[in-house]
Amino acid sequence: MAIAVKKEKIPAVLNVSPFEEMSKDSHDWCRKNPVLRNRLKNYEVAETVKLDPRKWNEKLLRKALVSLVRYELKLFDVKVGDIIKDAKEAGPNGEIEGMGKVLKLYEKIGKQIEKKVSIALEEIEEDKGDNAKGLREGKKALKAMTAIDYKKLFAATGVKAQDALSGLATALGKGDDDESARDKAGRIADSDLDAAITEFEKRKDNAFDAIILLQKTGRKIAKNEDAGPELRGFGKDVEACNALCEDLIKALETYGSDLIDALNDVRRDKLDAMKARKVASALGATAQHNKAAESMRKAIGKLNVSFAKVQQELK
Repeated sequence: MAIAVKKEKIPAVLNVSPFEEMSKDSHDWCRKNPVLRNRLKNYEVAETVKLDPRKWNEKLLRKALVSLVRYELKLFDVKVGDIIKDAKEAGPNGEIEGMGKVLKLYEKIGKQIEKKVSIALEEIEEDKGDNAKGLREGKKALKAMTAIDYKKLFAATGVKAQDALSGLATALGKGDDDESARDKAGRIADSDLDAAITEFEKRKDNAFDAIILLQKTGRKIAKNEDAGPELRGFGKDVEACNALCEDLIKALETYGSDLIDALNDVRRDKLDAMKARKVASALGATAQHNKAAESMRKAIGKLNVSFAKVQQELK
């Protein structure tokens, strides 16, 4: 876990002209009016925040705050342009009315800027942005992993695949005198096994996606120096489960391959009664794969507990 860095007090100062993003024509219109010229002063906000000196200094903060309020300054330009257009169309009285509208808009934009800067500084100071993003990603990854039905992941398919091949083995064991019955048993085995594979592939794909998301999220959080040490610690806990993730991926791939091989054997008429029983038994024996799934389930349970503590600490 990274050593905590002592934060230092840094002045956070915004001093920006309301004309920063304004067109020349609109700027000239405002400047020619002495009332507006004297009252449209720079927007100013000054606070002191405690930040990581490795990432922040007064100059960087000034630059960041100007960028932060650029939208509001552009909005001021657009709205003033509309006011000026209406004022010119209305004549002298319209310009007087327009002046009042500009002042009112100036005050409104100022309040929006103050609020936006205040919230942003609070988030920067408390690392809320970095932690919030990591917490959202961690929650999403754990939710996907928790949604996996680990008990059914292999076992449910194993039962259906074994039944499909056992039925075929029975039909094949009756001898050569009932070819139509064997063909029918082959078609049923093909259909039932194909349906079992379709179900398994769906569960497998969902599990793959969840595992890859978990691994990616763990790496990302663990390496994010902008996140809190508690959150980075959780990322390392996730990374510690990589071996279990790989074991489950391997189990899913192996069992999926076994199912496809069995289906191909059925379709190519490569099975006799003995081979069909052997394949049926192998597909039904999912204990080793179930073990990988159960280990993953237990690990996710522990990660959920760990993540809940992190959420509480960063609340």
